[in-house]
Amino acid sequence: MLNCFNSSQTVGRGVVAGLMLASLLYGIPAAADLHVLPQGAGTKDGSSWQNALDGSAKLQAGWDALQPGQTLWIGSGTYANAKLNISKGGEVGKLKTLAGKDTGDGAPVFKGSFKKDNPAKSGTTFITVSDGADFWQVQDIHIRDYNLGIASRAGGHQGVRIRNFDVTGSREGISLAGGATAEKPELGSHDVEISDCEFLGFTKRGIRLKGGNYDFRITNCVADAGGKEWATEPFHMGFSVEGPRDHDITYTNCVALNSYHDAGEGYWNADGFCAERVNNLRYINCMAFDNTDGGWDLKAENVTLEGCIAVGNKRNYRFWGATTKLIRCLSSESVYPGGTGGDLGLWTSGKVVVENSTFYNSGISPDGGTVTVTNSIIARSKSRPGRVALGEKEGLKLINTILWDEAAQQGEDPQFVNPSPLWAGQGNGFDSKKFNPGKGYYNTIKNAPPFRRSQPLTPGNRSKAADAGTDENDPPKSPEQLALEAAKLPVIANAGFENGFTGWSKMSAPAFQVKSEGAAEAKQYLSVTAAANRVEAEVKITSLVEGETYTLSFMSRRNTSTDARIIMRKNASGSYLASAAPSQTTEWATKTLKFVSPGREALLQISVRSAGTFDLDDFQIKRGH
Repeated sequence: MLNCFNSSQTVGRGVVAGLMLASLLYGIPAAADLHVLPQGAGTKDGSSWQNALDGSAKLQAGWDALQPGQTLWIGSGTYANAKLNISKGGEVGKLKTLAGKDTGDGAPVFKGSFKKDNPAKSGTTFITVSDGADFWQVQDIHIRDYNLGIASRAGGHQGVRIRNFDVTGSREGISLAGGATAEKPELGSHDVEISDCEFLGFTKRGIRLKGGNYDFRITNCVADAGGKEWATEPFHMGFSVEGPRDHDITYTNCVALNSYHDAGEGYWNADGFCAERVNNLRYINCMAFDNTDGGWDLKAENVTLEGCIAVGNKRNYRFWGATTKLIRCLSSESVYPGGTGGDLGLWTSGKVVVENSTFYNSGISPDGGTVTVTNSIIARSKSRPGRVALGEKEGLKLINTILWDEAAQQGEDPQFVNPSPLWAGQGNGFDSKKFNPGKGYYNTIKNAPPFRRSQPLTPGNRSKAADAGTDENDPPKSPEQLALEAAKLPVIANAGFENGFTGWSKMSAPAFQVKSEGAAEAKQYLSVTAAANRVEAEVKITSLVEGETYTLSFMSRRNTSTDARIIMRKNASGSYLASAAPSQTTEWATKTLKFVSPGREALLQISVRSAGTFDLDDFQIKRGH
């Protein structure tokens, strides 16, 4: 990572020269905070509010003149169609800052020309961040009607702080590319904090991360998509992480609501929190309301949700990855808004562990996956009677869990405080007077960001195909939904060895060792060393579609064994589907093999039958050739 300022003489002379040029060309002081007003004031050199720079003409020049540790202050008023390029930041401990200041007429507002009915071609980007710009900060700024609020297209940033940056009317509020590569994942943007931000009314996303961001902390942010009125293009996503190579991202006290998609008789999408091809996500005290698909819809590995609330979404929690954990979470009042597929509290094709949580009027459906629920409460009210009794079923295991069906008088009444379908996460609405804190969800959120739950979903009319003979614990599947689920991503647990040997069997030292220095992807890789005896390891690939063609790829290097293979099998004793030898190159190289899936699962094996050594990393599988 290259900082924009360091102690080298060459860079130092460049900075001084740049500041001198700004002073000569624009009359801007070279060694002080600067001040900006919409039309400027006095001498317009920026030295004070009485001599403020002209915001319509000198915003960029003011920023470029700052030294590390200095601030460009933006005073009250409206700034029309202004934009800024951050090409250089500050240095460690000395951020360059763009900060709003109430100088007597409220917070400053930047106003653009974005139109939600023409989202792809209207408006501009308020702040564009150049490749590698580090140690900068934006705070206390409000913008209206910009296509993008802050956008980084190349990435490679560190030490960034975005605070109290509010965006009303946009395509996307913040969009940050990481800039990591397979060879150098550490180049991705990292040590970034986004806090106390609000995104109201957008056509795509509130915050979008992609391409290798890590060590991100997103706190006290609200993404209110605006519902049907703002759904002028597909799809609303409140907080989105798209991968690849994004990892270690924590959301705390964030709220996502009103993502909307009307697909008629098809499947309605639009999610509160979503992720694809991501590892190590944490959601702490976050909330999702009134989204037409998932409150959470995550294709990610090693995910933890703690103290989270999902109310009134079509599918409150939707997990495709192999490893997800819910601790003291609430799923309540799932809503069917229309289209195919039923409403649910929790859907998964992976492995989900649930502890001290509550499911109220929202069912659980392991679809080829497993859900283990411990010390929790599963309940139905008279308003949502079910067709079958609550309890265990295929893929669902209950341990020390309370069941309560008010209509059928089944089980024990948890005595919820106030289980309202319109609850907005404040107070103790779903706390159980009888069983908390030992069993079920209880609210510990103290300082939720301000928001208003103004657009609860209206339940749609189910067609016969969408409501034929089952209850919300086991929703029916129409042909359209089956087609959608057939397109889901296949899963390899711990495909990059970031969690050591987890998920793999027969793998043990000294033949197999997880190392970190020089990994092809992320932080770790597998080193295999075989003596004369045969060694092997294996892991299941799940969520496959029978009869479909898949391509498996992996990174490898330094193979000295004459009989080492990566093998796809039907199962442990079944026939080969495909195989390939690790690469003999000294640098990491990608190898691929294609196979036709024999069913929902297949077996991936590492097999060595002659002495030698090699390294492996980053198994990936994609549908198609």
